[in-house]
Amino acid sequence: MIDDYGHHPTEIRVTLETAQNYNQIGRVIAIFQPHRFSRTAHFLAEFAKELAIADKVFLLEVYAASENPIQGVTSLSIAQKMEPTKVTYEPSMPAVIEMVVEMAKPNDLIITLGAGDVNSLGPLILEAIELREESE
Repeated sequence: MIDDYGHHPTEIRVTLETAQNYNQIGRVIAIFQPHRFSRTAHFLAEFAKELAIADKVFLLEVYAASENPIQGVTSLSIAQKMEPTKVTYEPSMPAVIEMVVEMAKPNDLIITLGAGDVNSLGPLILEAIELREESE
């Protein structure tokens, strides 16, 4: 489990490429929360391209960071530019935790990406995986 502050396409690319090179055995599962509507609008295509480096991507809704929403700019906009089997748009953090825990296998590398509150998910995911393993 890794938490990365990356919220620009270049940062995301470097993080995910490094993760793929490091983790040759398992999958790289990314949970991305875009930071600011203006940045999401500006880098929509780039986010989709760089996130595709991961084996599976979960997209949370945009973290506004005091910005007002921009009509038509959501994380779903990024998801629609990606391979549907590779991405899941889910604005609910509890739902993402549940889905990630359900799919996680030994040797998978789970990465939270973003400058918002996505960093709170790591400890919750690890705790839920430990509970799952104890009950198996």
